[in-house]
Amino acid sequence: MAFSKSDKEYLGSAITLAVKTAVEPITEELRKHGQTLFGPDGSNGLYGDMRTMKRTVRKLTWVYGMATGAVGMLSFFKNKIFGG
Repeated sequence: MAFSKSDKEYLGSAITLAVKTAVEPITEELRKHGQTLFGPDGSNGLYGDMRTMKRTVRKLTWVYGMATGAVGMLSFFKNKIFGG
């Protein structure tokens, strides 16, 4: 049993439509996932939040280190500074 040209075209379009319909929800979920990770403009989302948090932690670590050093210097030189 051989298929005619019109049968082949019909089957091809039917299969293409079925695959497109089946894959469409997956494609939409991937778009949403991309927006969640990177945000609509590519710099926000979870990726941008983590980058901001890492910067904040680095700054806080630096400030904590400076404060600890200052307290250490004060305790070392307290006699000279406060005259006691």
